[in-house]
Amino acid sequence: MNFDETYDVLRLDLLTNICNGIGDAKVPFILGEAGIGKTSCVEKLAKDKTLKKASDCKKIVVHTISGSLLKEGEITGVPYVNLKEKMEYMINPILRKINKASKKGGILSILFIDELNRADHQVMQELMVISLGREIHGKKLPESCLVVAAGNPANPENELVDYQVREMNTALKSRFNFIDMEVDVENWLIWATNAKTMRTEVTEFIADHPELLLKNDSSNAFPDPRGWEKVSFTLIAKDKYNVNNKTFLNSINGTVGNNAVGMFNASLINIFETKFSKESKNAVKKENDYRIIILNSRILKFLTKKDVKNDTKGNIERYVAFLELIPKDILRSIMTEIFNSSSKKIKTLSSKLFKVEAYADNYLEVRNAVINMKMQ
Repeated sequence: MNFDETYDVLRLDLLTNICNGIGDAKVPFILGEAGIGKTSCVEKLAKDKTLKKASDCKKIVVHTISGSLLKEGEITGVPYVNLKEKMEYMINPILRKINKASKKGGILSILFIDELNRADHQVMQELMVISLGREIHGKKLPESCLVVAAGNPANPENELVDYQVREMNTALKSRFNFIDMEVDVENWLIWATNAKTMRTEVTEFIADHPELLLKNDSSNAFPDPRGWEKVSFTLIAKDKYNVNNKTFLNSINGTVGNNAVGMFNASLINIFETKFSKESKNAVKKENDYRIIILNSRILKFLTKKDVKNDTKGNIERYVAFLELIPKDILRSIMTEIFNSSSKKIKTLSSKLFKVEAYADNYLEVRNAVINMKMQ
C-alpha cells in the first residue's frame, strides 16, 4: 500500500478500536522499509477531524518512542523504594504525559512504538505488554490512549539489507493488524509538489529518476524518501546562507549516498542562466560521460516543454554553448538520441545546432547510421 492507502487503513483500525472498545483492540502495525514515511503517516493522525469526532476530543497528540533505542527498564520504569519502604517504578516521561492528558480530558493520546521488532529481547517483551496488554506493572493505560506500532520487514526486497529484526510467534502476530507499506513514486511526487519544504530541484530529480526515491544497497547512506526531504532542507539552508556547492554535496553525501549525490549534482547544473556562467561551464567539464548524458536529457525535456519557447531567452544559444564543451564521442551519443526522438520540437531543434562545429561535422554520418539502424 502507498502512503495514502496506509493512512486510510490505519485510521479505520483506530476508529474500529474506538467503536468496539479499547480493551479488545487489535493494534495496527505498519510494516515497511526504513525511511518511507511510516512516522509521517502516524503523525498525520494528529490533524484528523474524523478521529477527533469519533473520540470526542479537541486535540490529538502523538507520542513516539523508538524500540531500537530503548534499554531494559527505560519504558517500564526504573524500580526504587519510596518513603514508605515500598517498591515503586519511576514512570517514563512519555507515559507520564499520557496519564496527565487523560486526567485533563479532551485529549486523545496516540502512543507510537516505532521499530518495535528491532528492540532488544527484554525491551521487546516490555513493549509487547504495553501495546497488547495495555499495562505497565499492573497499571492500565488510560482509555484515551491508542497504540500504533511500526517495524521493518524480516525479508526486505533487497537481499543485501538486513534490519536484524526479531521474529514474533504466531500468537503475538495474531494480536496485531499488519499494514504493509510500500514506496509509491507517484504518490510521493504529489505530496512533494504540494509540500512547502520540498524544493522543485529535488522533486524534478526524483520524477526523472524514480528508481532513486528508495534504493537501499546496505551502505551507510542510501536514498530514501526521508533522506530526500533532508536534502531539500539542506538545499534551502545552502541558498539562505550562501554555502558553497562542495560543502553542500559533502553534507548530503552522508544522507543519500555518493551515487545519488553525483547524479543529483548533475541535475543542478543550470545552463539556462541569463549568462552561461563560468561556474556552470567548469561544472560541465568536470562531469563524467554518464552524468553529461543525464544532464542533456534534462535539458531536452526543458526545451520541449509546452510552456517553453525554444527561440526566446537565448535557450538555444546556451544549449549550443553546452554542446561545445562536450567530448566528441559523447556528442555523437547525444546526436543519436536527438535523431531517434519522435518529438517534433526536438527535430526542429536539431536544425538549429549547426553552430556547433563537431555537430555539423558528424551530422550526416550519425543521421545515416540512425536511419540504417531503423531499417534493419
